[in-house]
Amino acid sequence: MQDSEIVGMASLLWEDIPMIDSFWLLPENIGKGYGKQAFDLLIKEAQKLNWPSLTIVSDIYAEGFYKAMGAKRVGEVPSEVQDKMLPKMLIDLG
Repeated sequence: MQDSEIVGMASLLWEDIPMIDSFWLLPENIGKGYGKQAFDLLIKEAQKLNWPSLTIVSDIYAEGFYKAMGAKRVGEVPSEVQDKMLPKMLIDLG
């Protein structure tokens, strides 16, 4: 058995719409491929649930990552914490 450690966390939620509820990596783990692995797992899980798409409210600095994963910017939403707008993105699972 290999040593294991927590490198981040991610979750899905379908309240009004199917979405990535949270997606975080510890800073020292960014750029090591863990984000892509976690994102791929989220996509597979959403597909198993027959979700048609996933909405993502992205941090401004994570928008490039989501674009690289195939998400498209579809608008903006106000941040609940800071006085700024956040990218609203969509990835089609069909």
